[in-house]
Amino acid sequence: MSVIELGDVSSAAPGPERRETGPEFDPRSWRRVAAAGVVILCLLVFAASGRPGAPMVRQVWQIRPPTDYAMTAREDGLFVSQRSDHGTELVAYDLATGAARWRLPTEGEPGHIIGGEEAGMLLIPGDEKLEDIRLDDDTLGVVAYGGSTTAVDSRAGYRLWRQTGEVLHEQSDTLLLGERNRNSDITSIRLIEARTGTTIWQRAVTGVRHVVVPLSAPGRIVTADDLGNLTARRYDDGTVLAERRVPWIPSRPDSGLDMFLAEANGLLLATRNTREKSEITAYRLDALDQLWRIETSAYAWTQGCGPVLCVSESKALTALEPLTGRPVWRLPDYSGVIPVAEDRLLAATPGQEPEHQILVDPATGRQIGPGGAGWPLYGSVDDDSLLLLHRIIGTGTAYSGVSELDLKTGRIYRIGAIDGFDGPQCGSAGRFMACDHAGRVVVTAFG
Repeated sequence: MSVIELGDVSSAAPGPERRETGPEFDPRSWRRVAAAGVVILCLLVFAASGRPGAPMVRQVWQIRPPTDYAMTAREDGLFVSQRSDHGTELVAYDLATGAARWRLPTEGEPGHIIGGEEAGMLLIPGDEKLEDIRLDDDTLGVVAYGGSTTAVDSRAGYRLWRQTGEVLHEQSDTLLLGERNRNSDITSIRLIEARTGTTIWQRAVTGVRHVVVPLSAPGRIVTADDLGNLTARRYDDGTVLAERRVPWIPSRPDSGLDMFLAEANGLLLATRNTREKSEITAYRLDALDQLWRIETSAYAWTQGCGPVLCVSESKALTALEPLTGRPVWRLPDYSGVIPVAEDRLLAATPGQEPEHQILVDPATGRQIGPGGAGWPLYGSVDDDSLLLLHRIIGTGTAYSGVSELDLKTGRIYRIGAIDGFDGPQCGSAGRFMACDHAGRVVVTAFG
């Protein structure tokens, strides 16, 4: 998560005043904390339909958990995994009031929740094993394997089941689990019912390193091994639908070679990164046929951006036509990007000080509104606006400022400020945000 700086507000009180921030900023206001690399905090949503003015920003409650803890904020509560006098426990709090709803003794170290919200569950990873390995350059590395998943009912706090394997994909009624060996290869995949843990199907696999469940084709699972063997299966029963061997080179982190598999816009995308260049190959999801292949600068990242594919390179953002790989538009200097609405992208200039962010029409690459300087924030948005949390430093107390980005106009409005936060641990859900602040978990409400 990142920080955005929007100017000197040393005279501003942390109230709900709404003030437009223009596209130009006084360079003298760009003062940073000594450790300039610490960019933290997060983004959260404010439902802005029919608002007559600025939303209110206020702290609603706080707790001081033990020093060893991890927290997860979701729509159904704030969940804190912590070490108590009697061992590790999981505590559920009501986001609006701070009331503790339940406590559950757990095993292992305090850890984060990894999902399960659609099914009314908390999915807790555990039992992961670590093993030292010697890499090709004769240096030592570490691989993780094994592991288990425990499901807990998020409303009442009782265990539903515990099974070996890690969560590879989740839907509202099913989970896809995978088991790994000491080489970190996936050796088994299985589909289970989310609430009961009952196995629907299970398949042994060999040497699988990548598992993709395409959002644009949710009825499929695609796996890949280090030999380039692609296998497409039906999600509901594990039946093999297509197989193909494609050009592939295993990842070798010691030599800068990275190979990964992803899905976007109905395509399977295999990206081979080296220190000199990236090579992106697109395959059809049904028959796994190759559609196109392009080369870009080193360590490019590809993702879906509405009607186009976005390729983030070190010094440019390029949009491609999905079926042909043909360039549609290009933004020099802008390489960071995230879709923030169906017809809006948030593009940024990482590496520049300060960074600049703008809204972009994904179909044309046209800039929408003036944008503003700062570090872009990633997360989910509503239809009309998104709230940004950012560090602002004046001559007095440092505040964490709250601004609103209008997704229709691209303009930024400062709406208030709250006490500055010291730690990187921050999460949001709906109109609530929970952050670590000097050993306390502080919950703030917006609106």
